[in-house]
Amino acid sequence: RVYLYKINPNGTAQLTTTIDSPNPRNYGYFGISVDLSGDRLAIGANEEYSDYNQKTGAAYLYKVKPNGSVILWESFRHTDGINDDKLGRSVSVSGRNFVAGAYLFDEPGKSNTGKVIHSHSSY
Repeated sequence: RVYLYKINPNGTAQLTTTIDSPNPRNYGYFGISVDLSGDRLAIGANEEYSDYNQKTGAAYLYKVKPNGSVILWESFRHTDGINDDKLGRSVSVSGRNFVAGAYLFDEPGKSNTGKVIHSHSSY
């Protein structure tokens, strides 16, 4: 679960919303990494899995509305991922650019070479 707070002018924090994984799994680690830039919020879940592979990971991009609520814009899955790639261990968003790392991705014949997924959003 991810908690989104607003900082009031007097410096106090106010909870505006909580965000749960759109693909909840036991030990998915939704929220292992987060990044906020303007109205874009990136969230990683490096041990979420698909129906076929374990711990391939996932990353999500949300729009934060002025009232603090969020809308899921895009979900990122490692389409050529295998067990334990852990996409989403690191995420970053800047403007319309979004990146997510899969630090345990294996290249053919090599272990744990890593991979970065980049998306340029039209939103």
